[in-house]
Order: sequence, then structure tokens, then C-alpha cells
Amino acid sequence: MSQFFYKRVLPPSAAKQELVLVDSFNTEMVIRSWMSNDGTITVLLNDGHEESIEVENPKNPKGEPQRKREYYNSQIVLSVEDAARFQSLTTAGGIIKPVLPTKKAPALEKEEELSEIIEP
Repeated sequence: MSQFFYKRVLPPSAAKQELVLVDSFNTEMVIRSWMSNDGTITVLLNDGHEESIEVENPKNPKGEPQRKREYYNSQIVLSVEDAARFQSLTTAGGIIKPVLPTKKAPALEKEEELSEIIEP
């Protein structure tokens, strides 16, 4: 089992300051990850669970709610710094740099890469 530790920032509440926590997840439980334009990475974990919620049932004349089941997986958003560390641990041959949108981006040819590899 390989744990990846990252920082999670809780926004300040009315009475407290911003709080920085250190959390971790098992890298072997990662199903998928994707990078956003701002350089953060969202990690989807294989820890699915079902939740049951009550919703209105328009077909029921008595107005009794209907139970609906939803399936969820944990999603963790890694900061730019943690995303770089995560990539360096999980990729071979370097870190993938995101291509950030520009105001006047030229049209890409089919052969052109959307990202460039940077050696560590």
C-alpha cells in the first residue's frame, strides 16, 4: 500500500482562521485523474458507496416521498504543488505540463501534442 499525503485547506469560518490539514489516500485506489486548466489535478478513488435519499414522487397522490439510490466515489482535488508531486510519483519520464488557454491560441494540427514533457 502506498499512501500519498497532500494538504487540504479549509476556508475560514466566522470565528476561525484558514485551517490547513494533511490528508492522505492510497495511490492503488486511484481509478482516474484529470488535470484542470489551473494546474490542479482531480483524483477519482475506487471507494464507491451508495447513498439513499428521499425525493418527491409526483405519481403518488398521498405525497409520500420515494427513496432514490445514488452511487458515489471520492474525488480529491490536489493543489498545483501537490499535483506536481503526485505526477512525479506516478509517471515515468517526467511531469506533464498543462496547456493553459490563451486569448489567441493558434489552431492545432492533428500531429501536435496538447502537452509537453518536462524532465524532472
